[in-house]
Amino acid sequence: MDLSRPVPNMTRLARALRNPRTYKVAGREAIGYLSAGAAYPLGLWEGSSSNGHSPHPTDPVTTAPSTALDTPILLLHGLGHNHSGYWLLRSRLQRAGFSRIHYLNYSPLENDIISIAKTLRDHIAQLQDEQGIESVNLVGHSMGGLIARYYVESLDGHHNVAHVVTLGTPHQGTRAATALAEIGLPGHQLAWQSPLIMELNAVPLPEGVRYTSVWSATDQMVIPAESGLLNHKGKLIENIHVPDHGHMSLLVSRSVADIVIARLSVNSLATESSARDTTPRKKKYRKAG
Repeated sequence: MDLSRPVPNMTRLARALRNPRTYKVAGREAIGYLSAGAAYPLGLWEGSSSNGHSPHPTDPVTTAPSTALDTPILLLHGLGHNHSGYWLLRSRLQRAGFSRIHYLNYSPLENDIISIAKTLRDHIAQLQDEQGIESVNLVGHSMGGLIARYYVESLDGHHNVAHVVTLGTPHQGTRAATALAEIGLPGHQLAWQSPLIMELNAVPLPEGVRYTSVWSATDQMVIPAESGLLNHKGKLIENIHVPDHGHMSLLVSRSVADIVIARLSVNSLATESSARDTTPRKKKYRKAG
């Protein structure tokens, strides 16, 4: 795709209005925004973090996880939201048998990606001390994926993380945040090729950590859409395209939940040889329904 020669806005709009898929995406996205808006107050009341859910909530968790389903999952939300955006995905993870699901609330309006990643580091250290765990899985939506990456790649978090799953994360930055960068508002680190983005992408991803990036070509907040791809190469890196999804509908999509469940169900002790190299080729990427 030649990103230097964009289709004129009016032409692009006319094409979109003639395409039935436009209305499919819009409908899904409307459901995503309505769900997020309705759940938002709950995220304000439930505090800044959660110690997760054990199979027997009255019993303290003192043993390390023995299966992939026991490996703790920590949910990281995006800009302008809180952990309540994960209510449906969290419910589906619980029904799938995941026994330890945690969240971290933070205000991107008051803190940047680096400071939130340091808070994440402290929270994971606390979980390790209290629950005797060695590693966690991180799931990040939008900016939450960059917080996960910064912790793993710049704060030595790769020793404590088995799998990073990102949903609609602008791994190369997004032009939608350019205006924020120009006027210095929170979210400027999400801008296309921002200094933080370039820092993250300047070095190879750490060995031993699985990465799964779920993205959509119709994500209206990740511009260009291919920024949702992890361009690094490696046997533990996978990019999965879900067609006809918007930015918020990724959080409520059953097909996306199925992908997350399937990828996190792989035992964290699996060897590198069991992972497939799905590094994307030009105009070729893995699709999910």
